[in-house]
Amino acid sequence: MPADNGLLTHARQKLRSFGGYTAWKCRMKNTSMQPQFSQELRSAIEERIRRYPALSEAYTDFGEEVRKFNALPIGFDMDTIFFVKPNGEILAWDLPSDEPRPVTSLWLQLVLLRLGAIHFPELIEALPRRPDGAPSCSACGGRGFVDNRSPMGGGSADWPCWPCGTMGWHDGEPLYP
Repeated sequence: MPADNGLLTHARQKLRSFGGYTAWKCRMKNTSMQPQFSQELRSAIEERIRRYPALSEAYTDFGEEVRKFNALPIGFDMDTIFFVKPNGEILAWDLPSDEPRPVTSLWLQLVLLRLGAIHFPELIEALPRRPDGAPSCSACGGRGFVDNRSPMGGGSADWPCWPCGTMGWHDGEPLYP
């Protein structure tokens, strides 16, 4: 193994601090923030899957995968398509792999459900309700999104807030430091 000379360690620290990588690996303890899928929501997802793509205005090109995974596509990021199953499990299908993998990061689950609700409004029901006394997220001012526009112009105005996972609040500890 080649000598490190500090460069490899520095590169690993930079990679670990990079948002996407860390958020993906992030495991949270905030139990009041777990998504909840009622029987009504499960039935609504099953109906969307059964009638896919008729009830899906977005993500209509995944008929084979919808049937194979028994899951509804709710979002994408680069080479990954995200699906939600009727039981509430969220899957990440990395192209070109054959099988999806479960999304275990609570942070990513919350973000995907909140963004997925743009096209599938019933998903908002799965998001946790803000408990009495839960502090607003100081990073986003309680909005759940931050302004990501560049001072030079460009960029998206609404970007998911890392500390609260788009909830606008947290139950004591930020979801993502």
